[in-house]
Amino acid sequence: MGNSKSVPNAFSDIELFPLLKPLVAIGSHFVRKDEITTIRLVETLHSSKNLSFKDVMSKHVLFHTGPTKQMELLLDAEKKPLVKISIKPDIKNIYYVYRAEADSERDDELMQIYVKMGQMTRTSYLDTELRVDFTDMTTNRRCKIGIQGEWRARTAMLWLDRGDGQPRAAIGKVYRTKMRNGFNVDIAPNVDTSLVLLICAVVDDELKKLRFYENSLGPTVAISIVSG
Repeated sequence: MGNSKSVPNAFSDIELFPLLKPLVAIGSHFVRKDEITTIRLVETLHSSKNLSFKDVMSKHVLFHTGPTKQMELLLDAEKKPLVKISIKPDIKNIYYVYRAEADSERDDELMQIYVKMGQMTRTSYLDTELRVDFTDMTTNRRCKIGIQGEWRARTAMLWLDRGDGQPRAAIGKVYRTKMRNGFNVDIAPNVDTSLVLLICAVVDDELKKLRFYENSLGPTVAISIVSG
C-alpha cells in the first residue's frame, strides 16, 4: 500500500477480530462481515463542512458530512442523511445523535457521545475521554464504546462493552500513515462502519472546536492554560 502503511504506534500490534454477532446502531447494511474496513479522514483545521470519507482500498466515498461548519449531519455515499447531531448550550462535551427523520424536541436520541480532549503537556497529550451510549440493534442491549489513546496525536483504539459481561473488544484503530493531510481508522469486521465513522468524525469535530477556542485566546494565554 506504499505511503498508506501505518506509522508504528502504541496500538499497532492490536488485532481487530470479527465480532461473533453484528454490532448495529445505524444500519445493518453498513456492516462488513468478513473484512476490516479502512476509512481515510482528512485533516481540516476548524471546519467539518462538506467532508468526504473514502474506503482506502476501493477509493470509493462511503460517507459525507453536511454543509455546516460544525458537524450536524452524517450522510451516506449518495448524500442521503443518516443521522443528525445536536448539542445543548448548557451541557458541555455531549453530542446527541438522532435519526435524520426524527424530531429532536420530541423523539429519543439514537445515542449520546461524550467526548473531552486530553490536555496538552510540555511533552505529550493526555488521553482523550470518550463514552458512547447506545442500543445495539442486534442484541437490544445497551452498549458502550470508549477510547484508549491520544486523539490529537491520531493514536487511539476504540473498544466496545456490549453489556453482556464479556471482556471489552477492540473494534477500531486510529493511526497516522506516511501520507500527509489525514489519518486512517480501521474498523473490525461485523461492526457498523457508519457508527465508528460517526464517532471518529464527532471526536474530530470536538478537537476542531477546541483548536478554534485556543487560537482565539492567542498564543500567550493558550500556553499558560496548557502549562498551568
